[in-house]
Amino acid sequence: MSALLRSNPSGLSHWSKDFVEHLRTVHFALVLVASILIITGANTESSRMTTALTQIQQIAKVERQWSDVPARLYEQEMLHDGLKVEWFNSLTIVLPPNIYKDEVIDTFIEVPRSTVLEVVPWKFGGTRLPSQLSTLSGFRAVWDTLHRGILLTLVGNPTEYSRCSASVQFVYADGSTDVFRNEASDRGPRCDLKFRPANPKPRVDLKYDLWQRRDGAVLLDVKTMLPRQAASPYRHKHRELLGVSSAVIDLESTTRLIDEGSLKKLFFSDWHSGNFDDAFPELGSVSSDISTLEINDAVHRVESQVASAEKNISLLGFNVPVSQLSQRGILVLLSVQCYLWLHLHELSKRIEPDAEGWDVAWIGVYRTRAAMATTVISCFLMPVCASMTLAWRLAQIPHYYRRTMQAVCIVVIVLSAAIGLLTVWRLIKLRQSLPENVAGESPSSVDAV
Repeated sequence: MSALLRSNPSGLSHWSKDFVEHLRTVHFALVLVASILIITGANTESSRMTTALTQIQQIAKVERQWSDVPARLYEQEMLHDGLKVEWFNSLTIVLPPNIYKDEVIDTFIEVPRSTVLEVVPWKFGGTRLPSQLSTLSGFRAVWDTLHRGILLTLVGNPTEYSRCSASVQFVYADGSTDVFRNEASDRGPRCDLKFRPANPKPRVDLKYDLWQRRDGAVLLDVKTMLPRQAASPYRHKHRELLGVSSAVIDLESTTRLIDEGSLKKLFFSDWHSGNFDDAFPELGSVSSDISTLEINDAVHRVESQVASAEKNISLLGFNVPVSQLSQRGILVLLSVQCYLWLHLHELSKRIEPDAEGWDVAWIGVYRTRAAMATTVISCFLMPVCASMTLAWRLAQIPHYYRRTMQAVCIVVIVLSAAIGLLTVWRLIKLRQSLPENVAGESPSSVDAV
């Protein structure tokens, strides 16, 4: 085509006419594409079904991981408050010399995350979360429970300032026992918590239990087996004994209220807040007959509903599924806009005032203000409206990277508007090449438009 433009018009007298007719076809294609995208993009029914499918698929992902979710919710809040989920502390049990000849037992506390993050009702304000999710109604119940709020009791790490009490129990071969407590006598055992490297000696048998008292205090009970060489006032009786020390550490605890936002942080930040019907309105509208199904079966049911309602639209000879309209429609729209602008850019610089192209039946070369206004609407306003409709539809589809999708939508609208403005500017430059006093109008009247 560029070769034709560089040729002598007298040799190729119809080049401008063919060129403008091609522009008319591209312009018509742009109007057609924009109209189809605006109409189909505003079709909320297909968008609702697609969104419902995405939501049930996301819930299915939560269901597959649910066995670990309560502990992960608890861990998330522990880390948010700067609390450790694995404890490692040195522990010294000081015994009176008449009980234990070495007086001191050095050990350390290494409490694994499985104990710290153990899911028990008192940690969740008395709420008993289900051990597994199987149906959509079960997920709805959990979501609404979170929406109402759950008051977590977060257990603080042991520190050297934690209150600690100790006792020692001796068990003899005949089954009799003796217990020595620090609250019973000043000569009883005591315990000290220190932050220092682990004792290089071999680890002793260590058992621990974490629970909550009735008055709300959180206690860590650490039981340590005394070495076999322990001496006691009863040793002269030649009685075999087994000594067990029990250090009870009073832990600090705080409370934190969580809601459905905590679950959103773990999985999909684009989920909405509110109860289930407000957060998942699209899924709620189609869930009446799938709420009691297994979640995987519910996914298949919604997939079949989407497939049965799936329709294709034809854009420039290509069949595009409605569900993919947002992604592919934007590319088609921007491509047609760029193609139209490029041809206008070439034509406005090369067409002569007496070229035959001015006589083609296309509103882009008409001389009236109404034609110019219609051209501006079709080349600028309609593509921008179409891009906004598609961007809105794209933003409605749940995405994990919601901010990224919002940025993409903004870029699409800005690109469409920029290309539309450039096209209108080229149309103005083209009309400035009109021959004088054609159809009763002067260039000044055209410029006024």
